[in-house]
Amino acid sequence: DRPQEIYSAYPHQLSGGQRQRVAIAQAVACRPSLLIADEPTSKLDATLQAEIVELLQRIRQLHRTAILLITHEPSLLAGFADRIAVMYAGRIVEVATCAQIFSRPLHPYTAALPAIDGDPPNPTAFPPGCRFEPRCAERMEICSRRYPTSFLPEPSRPVDCFKYGE
Repeated sequence: DRPQEIYSAYPHQLSGGQRQRVAIAQAVACRPSLLIADEPTSKLDATLQAEIVELLQRIRQLHRTAILLITHEPSLLAGFADRIAVMYAGRIVEVATCAQIFSRPLHPYTAALPAIDGDPPNPTAFPPGCRFEPRCAERMEICSRRYPTSFLPEPSRPVDCFKYGE
């Protein structure tokens, strides 16, 4: 609402939401065809999160910009994402449409989100098998021995889980 004031301000004089908007403005100033937004709403309250997601939606529609939104908050993706890649411990474990992920998750990790028992693995010493195996309610013996390859239980829907094959 006050561009001259914001332009002349130092970062410490801006709120978290204002700083996020400035960062987004810098990112889209050159009209990129792809915008990678890594945790653009972290440390913002729910109202500001919604405003930032709405701003990204407007940028996507106005400039026809593809947006790769990286977040730990799945609820931000509802109504925003076309496709979702779910990652666990540095590996993509499931890829599906937004509707599929929220209505019918296939990977045990995706299904357990956001409340998962146990601790995540140590990134310097991953287990030899599936990285989610120690926390998985559906683990099988093979899960501890080797990492699963991607299976296609449905067309265009890869899932890394032995539930869907060996």
